[in-house]
Amino acid sequence: MIPRRQFIGSLAALAAGGVSQVRASGGLNAEARPLDWKYEIIEPMPKKGSSRRPVVTGVSLQPGGDLLAIAGDNHLVSIYDTGKQNFPKTLDVHEDWIRAVTFSPNGKFLATAGNDHRLCLWSTGQLEHPVFSSENPAAIIDLAFSPKGDQIATVGFESQLRVFDVVSGKQLLRFECPSSDNHSVAFSPDGKTISVGGRSGNIRSWDLEGGRLVYDRKLHRQRVRSLEFMPDGRLLSVSDDQVIKVTDLKDSARSTNFERGFSKLFAAAVLGPNLIATGGSNNLIDIWNVEPKPTHLGSLGKHTGTVSCLEYQNSKLVSGSFDTFVIIWNVDRQKNGPLQRHTQKNGWNRILN
Repeated sequence: MIPRRQFIGSLAALAAGGVSQVRASGGLNAEARPLDWKYEIIEPMPKKGSSRRPVVTGVSLQPGGDLLAIAGDNHLVSIYDTGKQNFPKTLDVHEDWIRAVTFSPNGKFLATAGNDHRLCLWSTGQLEHPVFSSENPAAIIDLAFSPKGDQIATVGFESQLRVFDVVSGKQLLRFECPSSDNHSVAFSPDGKTISVGGRSGNIRSWDLEGGRLVYDRKLHRQRVRSLEFMPDGRLLSVSDDQVIKVTDLKDSARSTNFERGFSKLFAAAVLGPNLIATGGSNNLIDIWNVEPKPTHLGSLGKHTGTVSCLEYQNSKLVSGSFDTFVIIWNVDRQKNGPLQRHTQKNGWNRILN
């Protein structure tokens, strides 16, 4: 078993009110402030016979459970037990870089997919063999379960968004994407809408009940890397153009956008009704309040490579990185809801002592 290292940040509290602000048309106008969150660093399993850890491109926490799935360029899915703090299982059926992993909303299934064109669905009660494996015409970059967990959608290096039945593995729906390089797919919280984004910068959305196109706009100048729906149905998107957008697909007056600045954005996660996290090529995870106006609450800075993936579940934020490490962050909240804001006195801790 690869040893797990745990670190606790030792940062001093920032005086009340010291929050960096952002402008809708610009970037940060104050220096980013480090957040003092407890965290655990995990070293994913290398492939048998190798000492090289994988570049991490997918992470997923089991809803209501203890399992964490980690995927990357070593063609393996490492299953980490957050309670027992060990790796009870490694999934070794993919033949190329695994781009995406995600647990179903009830935690009973795990879906994996990647460059080998395969979508695999696993039962978390039996991880020996996939429940089904589907061959796709092209590499799969992202996956998403419907809110009910009865459907799963895939997108990747083709112009098709595909929706499959979880029980049978049968393809149910197919939609035409805005490009042949699509990096993210997301279901709305009510399960009625599905959205996709990719290289073109366009975001396209459909009504799942009738198959009708309901939204199609170029929201970003460059590749869309991640889509996540907010609890109120607005769509969060981040891009290589360094812009964060929260878009109401029906009412543009409820949409907002702001720039992170200085880095391409690879990942996003929704932490609450108005709280989001973003990660990118500057190795940082930034925490934002979206309402009443976009506010930068601070940064998490333990990674030493691009933050490639984020997921929030069970009051924990999980980040994966090109530095080959995964970090589990305990989300730190004050009694009234806003996140704790801290600054640092003695410089950054190194990722490994």
